[in-house]
Amino acid sequence: MNGTIPKEVLSSLDINFVTYAYLKNVAEIYIQVPIFDGSAGKWVDAIEEIGLKLAIDQCGNFCEKMAPHVNQPVHVWRNDCFLIAFPATEVRITYGIDFPQVPEIGCQWFFTAPLDNKFYAEQIAPSRTFCIYEEVEQMRNMGLIKGGSMENALVCSLIQYYKS
Repeated sequence: MNGTIPKEVLSSLDINFVTYAYLKNVAEIYIQVPIFDGSAGKWVDAIEEIGLKLAIDQCGNFCEKMAPHVNQPVHVWRNDCFLIAFPATEVRITYGIDFPQVPEIGCQWFFTAPLDNKFYAEQIAPSRTFCIYEEVEQMRNMGLIKGGSMENALVCSLIQYYKS
């Protein structure tokens, strides 16, 4: 494939317990996977509309899904960011952001009840990424945000707020 698979696609596949996926467009040519509106919502809808099939290997055997499991607490720290995972029978997410540079984002917290497809589709999939307008050129020069635009991201300015 030309390019990478956007996080919105991977997230939509993961919540549906998809381990193996083959993405092909109608014209059967390899192109960059569309970002749509920058959320996972359209991918959730597409997966629901098309449906899923069990993966079968060359011998006709069903492929076993490999799922991660946390046996003991795990944590990762970098500067003022961290991620912690605890052993549990259900997936629950607590997420916080403190972004004082842009008051419209500011400090926010989000948490889930046990994460399931319905909660994901309604509360997480519609989420869109954001960036700082004054950092766009630098990110593009670094090879980032190749598919980013005002149509698929919330673009915040340190001077004023833009929303597509």
